[in-house]
Amino acid sequence: MQYKQVGKDHFIYIEKNEKVMDTLTRFCIDKGISNAKLSGIGAVKETEIGAYDTIKKEYIRKEYSDILELVVLREI
Repeated sequence: MQYKQVGKDHFIYIEKNEKVMDTLTRFCIDKGISNAKLSGIGAVKETEIGAYDTIKKEYIRKEYSDILELVVLREI
């Protein structure tokens, strides 16, 4: 991971084969960030995508082993 801080903003480059959520979680812990707004684009592989089913009150998850284009990642 590489990052640059500009004012209060952090620009993060996640290296190939790094796990997105693990990397972001570690970064936030290291920097003392308890909440954030984020956005991103790029490609992911061997990923799990999920959505919350408001009727069943549970997450629906699906795993993908292919390389996928992450068109937009916003406010997770």
